[in-house]
Amino acid sequence: MSDDTYKLRTQVMDIIYNAKKYAPDLPRLDVRVGKASGNVLGSARMGENKIWIDVNKIGKKDLVSVVLHEILHAVYSTPHDKKCDLMSPELRPMSNAKAYQTFGQYITRYKNRRQNEAMVSNAVNE
Repeated sequence: MSDDTYKLRTQVMDIIYNAKKYAPDLPRLDVRVGKASGNVLGSARMGENKIWIDVNKIGKKDLVSVVLHEILHAVYSTPHDKKCDLMSPELRPMSNAKAYQTFGQYITRYKNRRQNEAMVSNAVNE
């Protein structure tokens, strides 16, 4: 890995580290930084803990929202939501604070859904 690529990847890893404040159980992610074709800013494999971030987004003001968006896809299989600035299929500029806040709301919903599923499963098995 070249020094430049390492520096770019470090920015993404810092965002992931900060995301752990909202999702302490966030699993290890396979992160790739490279050149994307077309207008793609990042991509993820739904539920497979793998994300790719376009090198052209590194250092840009929207990098935090792009990385958090891809984490929600990769880890929690969160689909696009046109009503949400963070999970919209098109980039919608937002502050980093708003991006982390929205990310935290998705994590809370995910945890609540998992708890409800566990309660239902336990009730059925009793």
